[in-house]
Amino acid sequence: MQRYERQGVNCPLGMLITELGRATPAAQALTRQLIGQWQAALCTGIRRRQDSGEIGGDLDADRTAAALVAAVQGGVTILMSTGAVSHLEAALDTTLALLRTTAATMR
Repeated sequence: MQRYERQGVNCPLGMLITELGRATPAAQALTRQLIGQWQAALCTGIRRRQDSGEIGGDLDADRTAAALVAAVQGGVTILMSTGAVSHLEAALDTTLALLRTTAATMR
């Protein structure tokens, strides 16, 4: 959260998505690639935690990673539009609570 608070309205990926991502097919392709890499990294992390027994194996890792990406980017878009970080905090708190709840049921 501190990183996003410091960046404020100047999030590079947020700018790419909201300003440039719709402008040209090349910008859309770059945005798609970056989002895909980010989602894949999150998915890998979730699967590792599933493999170690920290998170339930019934959780759809790819879908959860997609939700995390959408939560962050949605929160960042609102931050960029309003200067308020509260939506980003709420989105992250909620999606991370899902992971914690799943982890708690494994114990």
